Amino acid sequence: MMIVDDSAIGQPDSVKLCALIGRWFNDFATRPIEVLPFRNILPLTGFTILHSLRIAYLYHSVLSSQGVKVGRRKQDVSFLQSGLVCTTLVMSGTTMAALLQGQPSGLLSEGSGELVASYMLASFAMKWLHPIMAQLPQLPLKLLCFFIDGFATTFGTLSLGLIPTLKDPTKQSSAGEPLILPMILIPLLCGSGASLLVPFFGLFQPQFSFGHPGFLSENLSVDFWGPWMISLCYGTIVDGRGLLFGGCRQILQYGTFYGLDSNFKKGSTPTPWMRPDEAHVLCSLILSTTYIINEFGPQFLNRFTLAKPSNSTKKEKTQPG
Repeated sequence: MMIVDDSAIGQPDSVKLCALIGRWFNDFATRPIEVLPFRNILPLTGFTILHSLRIAYLYHSVLSSQGVKVGRRKQDVSFLQSGLVCTTLVMSGTTMAALLQGQPSGLLSEGSGELVASYMLASFAMKWLHPIMAQLPQLPLKLLCFFIDGFATTFGTLSLGLIPTLKDPTKQSSAGEPLILPMILIPLLCGSGASLLVPFFGLFQPQFSFGHPGFLSENLSVDFWGPWMISLCYGTIVDGRGLLFGGCRQILQYGTFYGLDSNFKKGSTPTPWMRPDEAHVLCSLILSTTYIINEFGPQFLNRFTLAKPSNSTKKEKTQPG
């Protein structure tokens, strides 16, 4: 699942942790679980199972918050609807991105059958698992879910966007400019494809209904700008060329965009700061941390920013009417 480049790049001590996490995640995301009795028929990896359970739990939790009955006794949403919605949440963005690039759809790629089966089975199992998971401590469960989302979104965004483009810079997209699709459309679709479809088709409702697309919302969530952020981070760390990535390097190194090195404009190849697989892990951790800050940051800051009553207000309250 991870994209590994064997090019000889010096590895500083500061990125050894990313390399260690990358090797562990690569095995966790690509090696089927051997203890499963049906591993020969349906080879599932640990990350596929975790991500499918996370998506199914998210869908059932949203329904439950709207007063929809979910659980093993009676459920207002059928197993087929639940499975189709969960599969759409995962594969809609990558499928649209692949079609725009002229590549085979994610539904037709190798291993897609196992993915669809995993999300369908997780939706069915969540009928029994959701009441149990709802009783678990929510803080560690949310943290785990955010890390799963960060690694999954980063993989989908980079594997269809910048990684193939940077490996073959001469490859032109259908739009003519190599960086248009990977930097603008691909992050939007891979990171926010489901966010566009869910409100438009009312997928989180017991009965589907048309509505306004998510990008018309007043407040854009991290699902929209997060994939652009990690694409910019990955390109700056691994590539560092051009006005976009080179300019970001200039700002990070010297704190200013003034006096941009002419080598960036001439198309030279700067030295990568990290290996591609290490940068991939770092971007995943950055996005996961962004999800966590977006969720818990406002709650944490509100404890310090709530206006305290002034002395005059306290005196007015203590004076008899």
